[in-house]
Amino acid sequence: MLRLRSTLRLMVSALGIILLAICTRAQQGPRVREILFEGNATLGSEILLKQMYMYPTSWFAETVLSDDPFIFSEEVLEEDLHDLKIFYQREGFLEAELTLSRLNIDRDGRTVQMTIRVEEGPPVLVDAIRISPEHESGAVMDSLARTVQAGLSLQPGARFRDEDLQADQAIIIGLFAENAHPYVTAVPSLEVSRVQHRVTISWAIDAGPAARFGEVHIQGNERFPVALLSERVEIEPGTPFRESLLRESERELYALTLFRTVTTKPLYEGAQRDSIPVEITVQEAPPVRAHFAVGYGREERFRFGINLTWRGVLRSSSRLEIDLKRSQIEPYSISGRFVKPDFLFRRLTFVAYPFIRRENEPSYDAARRGLRLSLEHPLVGYLDGVISYTIEDIKLDTATVSIITREQDLLESYVKSAYTLGLLYNTSLPPFNPERGINITLYHTVSGHGFGSPYQFNRTLLDFRRYEGLAEALVLAWRLKAGVLISQETGQFVPVEERFYSGGSTSVRGWSRFELGPRDASGVPIGGNSLLEGSLELRFPLWNIISGVAFTDFGNVWQPSLTYTINELRFAAGVGLRVGTPVGPIRLDYARQLGSGRGLTQFFFSFGHAY
Repeated sequence: MLRLRSTLRLMVSALGIILLAICTRAQQGPRVREILFEGNATLGSEILLKQMYMYPTSWFAETVLSDDPFIFSEEVLEEDLHDLKIFYQREGFLEAELTLSRLNIDRDGRTVQMTIRVEEGPPVLVDAIRISPEHESGAVMDSLARTVQAGLSLQPGARFRDEDLQADQAIIIGLFAENAHPYVTAVPSLEVSRVQHRVTISWAIDAGPAARFGEVHIQGNERFPVALLSERVEIEPGTPFRESLLRESERELYALTLFRTVTTKPLYEGAQRDSIPVEITVQEAPPVRAHFAVGYGREERFRFGINLTWRGVLRSSSRLEIDLKRSQIEPYSISGRFVKPDFLFRRLTFVAYPFIRRENEPSYDAARRGLRLSLEHPLVGYLDGVISYTIEDIKLDTATVSIITREQDLLESYVKSAYTLGLLYNTSLPPFNPERGINITLYHTVSGHGFGSPYQFNRTLLDFRRYEGLAEALVLAWRLKAGVLISQETGQFVPVEERFYSGGSTSVRGWSRFELGPRDASGVPIGGNSLLEGSLELRFPLWNIISGVAFTDFGNVWQPSLTYTINELRFAAGVGLRVGTPVGPIRLDYARQLGSGRGLTQFFFSFGHAY
């Protein structure tokens, strides 16, 4: 009886707390459910909402996701309207007016929807740009002034914006600092005609004295000698000062992968001098790093990996990596990577890559061991070149390959010797979740020369990827991949592990791994000598770290070389979810075959974007 009374008291108390919370919430006033804008022809509603302190909360976000709603306040609304007007003025609309045109409160007085009327008025346009270098003149300075004026954002006819004016000031200072004038100042003055809605911008530029680099001081290095770091520093004492050389020196030192942080600081203290010393401070990274990875994917199933990295081998810029992996596709994989920067001469990198692994693919089961030696060197801008030589021993389980392959000139064990030339161009950023830029790789391999290699063939593969930001957090990504194999053998035989295959989580996602393309009577993929694939993917935010994608893929594989039959392309479309992590997204994709008559579907769970 006592236990029953205690239970009833608890229930009554809990009910009272809930009712009190509901009443308290109701007394706080209506919650802002929706904020609409009308008349904002130039600036989008998303941009305007970001300038407001008040924000709307949907029923789903408030009820399901437990987001805190904003309680409507007339005082806050007045402040927001004032801030929006100032924002419009900074965007070049000096006569903009914003008023509350509609305010709808639901019957229960719990939620409010408002509409803000925008009268933008005519924008202020740039009428003319005047640049007046002070104290210095001459052909060099006049040429520099013309270069500056051509690179400004605010050109005649453009809408005036405060943000663009600040950006132009940074452009002017940067260009002069890049041309030996680090003490430059640039002060704008504005002549505004409110009647004509025009503005003339005059820049008073004081270039200051020309300067050169002074002595370079390096500090913070404990394990590595100063001479090793100095080889990567782009600054030469006595040469004209250039701001870009400071950043380039930082990038070169970071590229050694020996340091956590690198900062370059020109010592401007005191009076303006014609010789500027530079202080470089580094913080060394730990010499040994261990990284463990455990994951699951539709194709690899459970996968495990261990990476061990030794930086600064023998107190040099070299590093040694050891990778151990296990998955359904690779039952075992052991590889090493020895990297020696500045090999023989500056910026030439030597890489030795020994490996031993077993591949358990739908088309073959093979044990591979070998060694790849590479030389890598930057060419122009973001373009890098790679040349490599690979020798490996292959042991093939012939029972796993297709019936058609068994009938060809197939060996259970053979040596493969190959030379590869590669070009790599990459401007895509950020690294693990690209939102902009281009990534192009082109490899051409000549195999079968030296060390008794029985199979001779040429293999070329092009992979083109582009990422475009359409709007805030909205990314359009597309890819085109093409490959060709040309055999030098009489029977046109190419080893199964070198052939092209299509289908899978990073290929045409309507088909499972290697499923798309020619197969034998028992369904084993044969592979081919010609490959063409493409993909178009729209990536958009959903909530917090969760984003979505909608995609369409196409592709196929053909047995003959240089054969790309367009009407034999296969298509798939689908949607997916991405969960962001610091090292790339976790991926879930659903894809359906199109136009094949079967309409089969595939699910893929993996890590990282498809491309």
